[in-house]
Amino acid sequence: MVEPAITPISWFFYRFIHQEPVNFSADPLLEGKASLDKDPYSANQAFPTLLVTRYAQRLTLLFPDLRVCHVRWLSLFAYPLTVDSSRSR
Repeated sequence: MVEPAITPISWFFYRFIHQEPVNFSADPLLEGKASLDKDPYSANQAFPTLLVTRYAQRLTLLFPDLRVCHVRWLSLFAYPLTVDSSRSR
């Protein structure tokens, strides 16, 4: 997965400027019911960061065949400076 890392510096941007939610109190490993009413592109942007930090050990226990081989924190500005033109139509 290549997703934005929510760091202390980037948190402000993702929390107050970015259109998708950032909720660090959510548990990305809880089972939930899928909703057809939700926009599939409106996911909690904190999930990837949570999965490789706070929930890494539980992720390994729940999915023993899944291996996180490498975590690379990309540039702070690379993701926020990209524009998704399909969302502006």
